[in-house]
Amino acid sequence: MILIETALWTRSAPVFIAGTVFAGAAVGIVMRHGLGVTDALSEPGNRAELNATYFLFVYSGLVGTVLLLGVLDQIAGTRVSSITLRVRWR
Repeated sequence: MILIETALWTRSAPVFIAGTVFAGAAVGIVMRHGLGVTDALSEPGNRAELNATYFLFVYSGLVGTVLLLGVLDQIAGTRVSSITLRVRWR
């Protein structure tokens, strides 16, 4: 997130791309770990249901944040919305 924030303030596309690659990898690792935990805690017969529920809640949380930040970006600008994102995830 530091790279993405830096890229927004310096208007650097290469830094932004590097930041999104690192952030995407981090989200992927966290989601994979969470899926592993749900698999370990579920019974084999209920694994598909639990995995579907896991992804439903994960993607709901991601979509809600993105939509709210998009609205904030339209109202207040990119810098304000990016600072809000940074403060929210501390």
